[in-house]
Amino acid sequence: MREDDLLDSGELLDEDTGEFAAVNAALRTALSRQLAVAVLPPPEGDPACDDLCTRLAAYPEVRVLVEAPGPHPTYLTLKALLQTVAQADADALLVWTNGEALAARPSDGTPAQAATSWPRLVLGAAEDVNLLDYCFTAPIGPGVTREAARRAGYEDGFTAETSITRLVRALAREAQAREQRRHQGSSPPCYL
Repeated sequence: MREDDLLDSGELLDEDTGEFAAVNAALRTALSRQLAVAVLPPPEGDPACDDLCTRLAAYPEVRVLVEAPGPHPTYLTLKALLQTVAQADADALLVWTNGEALAARPSDGTPAQAATSWPRLVLGAAEDVNLLDYCFTAPIGPGVTREAARRAGYEDGFTAETSITRLVRALAREAQAREQRRHQGSSPPCYL
């Protein structure tokens, strides 16, 4: 998906213009930079995921990074993709999946099982590149619930029907909280 296609989508928002402006202003004030959101579509692609990317990119204060894994991603391919997400300093990683795949048991290696273990494969690769330490990571898609996402090891989960404004606000809160924790760190040395 080309970036200029994503940016020309103001009319795709389901919220009113006042709410849209308020969210952009809040993002600008709270973060003093764009909110970087990486979206990882499923290997087979999904038009609803493309729509999510378009709706996110309608916000000028949101930078959308789409990292497509290709039709048959390996664990090493996913690690390389997620390393790119880490290098882009993404605030959030949204993994497009469905509730059934999120609830599936770990894969036994068969192609059918591999397709349903997509969210767990991504989570394992994210953990291996230390992405979970500084990037909010959550699945999003039809049938995804917060409870199922947390059981699978994610921080949170969003259904595909989540309003785009609510999603952006939640991602911004997480980014702001992580930024504050980074700045708190240890105190500077005291030279007495």
